[in-house]
Amino acid sequence: GAGRIMSLEHSLVPAIADLELNGFKLDRAAWTRQADRVHAQLIQVQGQLLAALPVPLRRVSILGDPSADVNLNSREQLLPLFEKAGVELPDLKQRTVADALAQTQHPLLKLYAQYTKLAKAESTYGYTFLDNINPVTGRVHQRVKQNETRTARLAGANPNLMNIPKRSGTVYRECFVAEPGYLLAANDYSQQELRILAQLTGDKNMRRAFERGIDIHLFVARMLFRDNSLTEDSPERGAAKNMNFALIYGMGIASLALTLHCSVHEAEELVAKHRHTFPRIFDWKNATVEFARNHG
Repeated sequence: GAGRIMSLEHSLVPAIADLELNGFKLDRAAWTRQADRVHAQLIQVQGQLLAALPVPLRRVSILGDPSADVNLNSREQLLPLFEKAGVELPDLKQRTVADALAQTQHPLLKLYAQYTKLAKAESTYGYTFLDNINPVTGRVHQRVKQNETRTARLAGANPNLMNIPKRSGTVYRECFVAEPGYLLAANDYSQQELRILAQLTGDKNMRRAFERGIDIHLFVARMLFRDNSLTEDSPERGAAKNMNFALIYGMGIASLALTLHCSVHEAEELVAKHRHTFPRIFDWKNATVEFARNHG
């Protein structure tokens, strides 16, 4: 019960203290070079966006970048200008802009999406991030929160080193380095939740895939799309991976269609195939939901 959980949590404290105290070595010069690149791109896109907005430019700064009496971070100022340019949006949230872009590919929206991405990168991972280097140890020490999240994962803060971007074109992760004579090691559970699911449900197809050492997402992709030539690099594997997790965690059809970039009808067909392939998973999920309803 609660005592056992508390005992488990307490036994983790020394390891978490080690994580915080050891910290991470950051290559200051490499980080600065990346910050320089982002800053230069931001200035360029900012100028292009201001020039593209339907508003007369009123001044040029001493540095030569065009500017207007427009605050690019102000929803109240931008929405009417977008509307004037033929782009109607209810708000400027990332999802709204992404949805609108998927439909229209409007050049103004493309510029705005680039601008917000670069502005976020600069504010979160720009020059000020270097202030996190401890003057005594020369390393970055995050605070590790042990029981902050509802999902029971660890969380990081001040700064959070658990969400450093991995996107192509950025080198933020490569700036975290090992001391001379040491190596960084990456360890990961392989498809942990799906293995637990195979054990809980006893689903024959899923168990068979794991017992044979087959990549489960590739296995599902080949079954769903009826194509045995698919490889780990095929985009269909990504779609199957999204489905595997989405269906376990209760994502609805409409959200799944958005995630897979397909129609609701196509998403329904894929879910039906998934259910046919792994019937015990759906039976177990429905029974679990029913048990929760009946027992509170």
